[in-house]
Amino acid sequence: MGKLRIRLGLIVAILGLYTGNLPTQARQSTTLADDSSYEQQLVAHSLSQIAPLTTSSVITGTWNTTLQNNLQIPGTISKLYVDENDRLYVTGGFNYLNGQEVNGLASWNGTAWQGYGLQPNDSGAIYTLTSYHDQLIVGGAFRQFAGQTMNGIARWNGTAFESFGTGFRGTSDFYDYSNIPKVHDLDVVSDTLYVSGNFSQFNDLVVNSLLAWQPTGYRKVANIDSSLYQFAATDEAVVVSGEVLSIDQTAIDYFARWQQGVWNNLPVPEYVYPAQETHVLSNTFYIRQPIYDQGAKTKIYHWAANTWVADPSLITGSARDLVEFDQQLYAATNTQLWQRSNAGWNSVNLPMEIASISAIEASSNGIYLAGSFTLNGQASQLVFWDGNNLTNLATATTHRWVSDLADLQNQPLIIDSSWQAAHWNGSNWHDLRKVPYFAKLLTTQDAQTYLVGSSPFTTTSNLASAIWQFEPTGSLNAPVMLDGFNLTWAISGTDVLASLYSGTINNQAISGTVAINHDQWRPFIPSYTNGNVYRAGEHIYSLRIDGDRGSWLIEISFWNGTSWQYLTAWQQFDQRPNVQITVWNNELYLLYNNELRRLDFDSASLITVASFDDVPLALRSTADYLYVAGKFNQVNNQAIGPLARWDGTTWQGTANTPNGSIYKLAVTAEHIHIAGSFTHVGTTPSLGIASFAINDVPASPSYRQFIPQASK
Repeated sequence: MGKLRIRLGLIVAILGLYTGNLPTQARQSTTLADDSSYEQQLVAHSLSQIAPLTTSSVITGTWNTTLQNNLQIPGTISKLYVDENDRLYVTGGFNYLNGQEVNGLASWNGTAWQGYGLQPNDSGAIYTLTSYHDQLIVGGAFRQFAGQTMNGIARWNGTAFESFGTGFRGTSDFYDYSNIPKVHDLDVVSDTLYVSGNFSQFNDLVVNSLLAWQPTGYRKVANIDSSLYQFAATDEAVVVSGEVLSIDQTAIDYFARWQQGVWNNLPVPEYVYPAQETHVLSNTFYIRQPIYDQGAKTKIYHWAANTWVADPSLITGSARDLVEFDQQLYAATNTQLWQRSNAGWNSVNLPMEIASISAIEASSNGIYLAGSFTLNGQASQLVFWDGNNLTNLATATTHRWVSDLADLQNQPLIIDSSWQAAHWNGSNWHDLRKVPYFAKLLTTQDAQTYLVGSSPFTTTSNLASAIWQFEPTGSLNAPVMLDGFNLTWAISGTDVLASLYSGTINNQAISGTVAINHDQWRPFIPSYTNGNVYRAGEHIYSLRIDGDRGSWLIEISFWNGTSWQYLTAWQQFDQRPNVQITVWNNELYLLYNNELRRLDFDSASLITVASFDDVPLALRSTADYLYVAGKFNQVNNQAIGPLARWDGTTWQGTANTPNGSIYKLAVTAEHIHIAGSFTHVGTTPSLGIASFAINDVPASPSYRQFIPQASK
């Protein structure tokens, strides 16, 4: 947590400031050109180069206005910060605070809440915040922030957020494969802003996880071999922690101290982890140690006389934070506030029900607690305690996270993060049943939706088959009884293709791939392949994906009539949760980096069909169209929004677009369902999920039937 500290003395002399040849203002706000950087490749072209949607490129139809905010659930406030003027800042995973849309950041002056113009994609992106030169500084895991390119760090100028130069690039963390630089901590010491994280470059300077910034320039602090999580400082020393094994060629065991111009390894008690915050209270370092051999308890240490001194009194529970108010220490466990008095650590009896505590912070007047509470019969995510009285300050809300999405009776069907299946019935969400972990939804081109898994669902749900079909009422029936393990699935027109090494279907032994259509099934390919099977015209492909350390090995084989034969393979380097593939117009399409590509069988190569200005995340098809959704706003330099449709010639989008990214997509000939980090489509409230009824539906949908013989 960033804290404002104005100190003089030895710390400012760590290294001289780096100013280069740029004037001061350039160092503060100018974006430096670097054509080789990945971030620069994502920067939008100038407005004169971006083609707007035309009448012919608009998907005609209507957004469902009944969904509104009905997917709403309590949000999470994960970080609290109080500045030197006692202004409270809250950040976390929420879109609304007391009904005001703020998207993850708001501040409280004691009378009213203020938002900062953030967008739904910004919710949850802030990791740390502080004040510097009377400006709010935020850091986190973001490239885009408040609608602009910021790359991990931004500052509020009183009117809007602006960038620090080009921000951060590259990652220094061996364990982070997202390729997104992150700012984990901010701190101000001796009029210098220190920024720590997992980045490797700032503007044109290699900085290795720690940057020192002043309005007159910036500088590298040390050669650090991996990421930093925490930065803390007193008048005498600096303490940093992270996945660090060396600083300036000095061996480090995750914790290091800088004092009198030298970095040294800082031993800490057992079970103190580098991701935990090192607290500075009354100019003294404090750390928290979980005690496992005495039940769930916490021991507090402070640094004195060049050693860690243990508090003889223990806190019952796992303490998650430590603050100081009215010259006394306070700590919070998951469900309790604790106070350190002369008698030791004692619980504070607050007059409310506490389901959980997520953050704690102190001001000059009292203590703020974030979490899940019930105060005077009312739900709350933020309260204030002045030592005597408790006040409800805010209710934070967001939306249920959609793990999978499908169509049922022209309405969205979801599986949420708790593996609850729910269906929108036109007026409210109807919870259907819990489904097993990693169950998937498949909607075929005749708008039939199936629930599938890698094996029969008996262990967790008493569903005795690996495939079930949704009835119009939302109930499930088993079209066939499929018993097998390591199953993979794909859609082929109106069929569902199931591939398995061995098993039974309706008590008949099977191996390879079968096609299932309602309660009918037939052999498709007799030979097992460790991957998904797709039929594209005259070709049948097996696509196998192996992920390891942030890269995906994608291997394609084809069925030559008697056996599987290797065709091609390639690496994809990113953190995409899965590689999106579909068959459309008798061709195999997939998302590759920021492009849509088509597999050319003859050359065994990928042909680029379209380029996006940011990451596409979902790919689906109907008989007549190919749909792509994701984080992008442009397709082939055409402003189109995060949902796009292709008819083989023209890219189309909706006239009213979601105001955030789309992560899940389901389509039929008549409807489009989307889920993601948005609050509106156009001006229509639609929190986290939206549905679009298509007007230009073909009079007779041309469902393409794929019924190959096993020896084809």
